[in-house]
Amino acid sequence: KQWYQRRVAITAGLVMDNNVKQLAALFITLARYPEVYRKLVKELRALPALGFSSLMGLPYTEQVLLESLRIGPALLRGTRQLVGRSRQLGPYLIPSHTQVHFCQYLVHRDEEYWSDQAEFRPERWAAGFKPAPGSFLPFLMGPRGCLGKHFAMVSIKL
Repeated sequence: KQWYQRRVAITAGLVMDNNVKQLAALFITLARYPEVYRKLVKELRALPALGFSSLMGLPYTEQVLLESLRIGPALLRGTRQLVGRSRQLGPYLIPSHTQVHFCQYLVHRDEEYWSDQAEFRPERWAAGFKPAPGSFLPFLMGPRGCLGKHFAMVSIKL
């Protein structure tokens, strides 16, 4: 039980540290895109009251946060260990139990998946847009993805 409590505390600390980085990147980006800032402020000022349910009903705010996570992720790289059998990745054979490192920053700017990849365009997330699998990894993915994903999104909105 004590190990679990320490793990949760460490995870919560990491989430908050990454949230600070993400908020700093978001504020810098908003300073560069005043039209996005004005639209975001307009949506936030229209809130009747601040609460969990009202935070979940902010479509433009959600789009801005997702685009901020895409263009400037708090974590620039990820690491995973290949378990099970060896895998072929293009011309490369990756042996089992090899640590694979990848750069989220580059994945999020891959021209194959993102049009105008260097531009901050929150509108790309409108109308239920879903990125291609593996092309958007701010919280990694799968069963070993970030435990604090939902907490992070809510706390950044606050």
